[in-house]
Amino acid sequence: MSKFNVLTMKKIVLLLAMIPLFTSFLTMNNFSDAQAELEYDQICIEKVWIESTKNKIACVTPFTAEKLVERGWGIILDENSFDKSTMNEFPSSDFDSLPSWNDGNSKEKIIEFVDLVTDSSSLSFVFPEDRIATFDNDGTLWIEQPLYIPFAFHLEYLYEQLENDPSLASQSPYSEILEKKDSMSNEDLDEILGLVEILLPAYPGITQAEYLQKSKDFLDNTKHVRYNVALKELTFLPMVELVSYLQENNFKVYIVSAGFQGLMRSISGEAYNIDPENVIGTHPEFVYDLTENGPVVIRQPILGSFNDGAEKPSNIQKFIGKIPIFACGNSGGDIEMLELIQFHENHFGCMVNHDDELREYHYTNTEALEEAEQNDWLVISMKNDFKTIFATLE
Repeated sequence: MSKFNVLTMKKIVLLLAMIPLFTSFLTMNNFSDAQAELEYDQICIEKVWIESTKNKIACVTPFTAEKLVERGWGIILDENSFDKSTMNEFPSSDFDSLPSWNDGNSKEKIIEFVDLVTDSSSLSFVFPEDRIATFDNDGTLWIEQPLYIPFAFHLEYLYEQLENDPSLASQSPYSEILEKKDSMSNEDLDEILGLVEILLPAYPGITQAEYLQKSKDFLDNTKHVRYNVALKELTFLPMVELVSYLQENNFKVYIVSAGFQGLMRSISGEAYNIDPENVIGTHPEFVYDLTENGPVVIRQPILGSFNDGAEKPSNIQKFIGKIPIFACGNSGGDIEMLELIQFHENHFGCMVNHDDELREYHYTNTEALEEAEQNDWLVISMKNDFKTIFATLE
């Protein structure tokens, strides 16, 4: 069958499936005020009403409401304090769900795509169960300079090994690690031969529950060398807002990153409102054991998956089972994940460009930017598109 005929058939099937939606839309204006208020109450189940500083009202998740209130951009309303049936639309199109973004091309394109795939009258409409979005983490959702946070955590394990066995200090790569202890950077990861190989399966022999607690303690208590705040505080506020914006529009949002899966799962709910089971990352092999204290899952000194490059699409299939329509990254390791979304006629890809030396860091990933240009993926400029980068610092 020709490509034209396949696309035509797909559109016909979609139109037939949407007939009930069109019928519902045409009769919507006949609702009484009581019916309209009931409709809004049903839509806002497990959510809260919030009013922006521009007096616009919308129904959002508690996580989004909390962030907006923290920034002074809105107040939470008592649902009985206003007449919901008088609202013209839901949510208000004037309510700014991306307040930390500068108005411009990037913000407009994101909103335009979301409006397109969530509009039931559009041929590009995507049913909620198929609205899958995937985000890289390091450099996309939180800081990755001067050293990837996951690798900084696993280096702590190597330092513990050195304390327990000083004889390792004369061996490579431990000798090089000691030399760079106070200045380790991402560049050193490539230059120190054998370092990455021993970092990836670190913390063997402990339960995954213990690993998660160690991860949380590290993120809570370790401060960044430049900003002097806890590492967990250095998420990019505009990107957290983007995740929330997609969730508000019934996207299922996943993290698909080369970062260590357990480390990200220990913070994903608090940082991004993303459930741990929606986090896919680099992980070791595990072994189950039934101990006198109960069942445990134990980390093994064997790499299970290094979730980077072409491994990302493979793990998306393995753990999600659906192809995303939205994907965002920042490096060459994210290219295959963004290529995957092109399976869909309607898709959205973006790459974050670190071009703000004053507020963050300036470094160019040429490969990612070239692929973005060739594939018409949006390039997000931290310098030009972000009003604010870190919520705790500005």
